[in-house]
Parts: sequence; C-alpha cells; structure tokens
Amino acid sequence: MELQRTVNAPASYIYQTIIDSVLYDIKQSTGNSLAPGALNGYEYQKKMGKNGRGRVKITKADKNRAYAFETRIGRGTYYVEYDLQETQDNETKVTYHENTLYADKMREWNQMLVMIFLGHRRKRRIQYMLDTMAQQYQAGA
Repeated sequence: MELQRTVNAPASYIYQTIIDSVLYDIKQSTGNSLAPGALNGYEYQKKMGKNGRGRVKITKADKNRAYAFETRIGRGTYYVEYDLQETQDNETKVTYHENTLYADKMREWNQMLVMIFLGHRRKRRIQYMLDTMAQQYQAGA
C-alpha cells in the first residue's frame, strides 16, 4: 500500500512527531531511553496482541527526510516507510509505504485479500494521523 498526502506542517515537525512516538514505544517496550541519533539499526522486541511478540528493527532514521522500520512476527515481515519532502510553502509531502511479506505463499495471498477489503480503512487511519499532526502544528504555531 502507498499513500501520498501533503501536510500543512514542516518536515522537521512531522519527523520529530514520528520519532517522539518511536522513542516512547521503545521506552515502553524495553525500558531504555535512546537518543534520536541512535535509532538507525536499533532492534527491540515488542509485545503484539495478547500473547505475541515481534522483533522491530529501525532500518532508516534520516532526520527530517525519512523513517522506516520492519517488524518480524513469526514467519512474516511487515515493512513501513515514511518519506518526507518539504515543499516551498512550508508544507510537507508525505509518502507512506507499507508492505507485508510471508515465507508462506498462502499467507501472502490471504494478506493481499485482507488489504483489498481493509486497505481503505487503513489509508483513512494514516490520513487521519497526518491531519492530526498538521492540526497540532497549527495550534502550536
């Protein structure tokens, strides 16, 4: 899935909001406090659902430009990337990429079907998150 959205906030604000959320998640999952510069390549375990655990690896933390991570759960890997491109009018074009790969072809087909039925809802949640960031920036600016 890919989503592009122009957000009425600078890339530095969008990036910092994402990173603050990541740092909070790491603190909740591991008890460790990290500096934003130490995120690239950092791996940690995170509780997923009631009994599951996943392994999160931050694959890109390019300040004010991009953030990406992958989560391994069982035999599947979930990839997410945010690309940020600041426009001349102090807005940010955000490109959100999401993909899931499974070692099992049947699971991969199942995931494709789920995305057909639930993909629109997922896109709306991402759009809402980005719009909320813009509103928070406008309220604080």
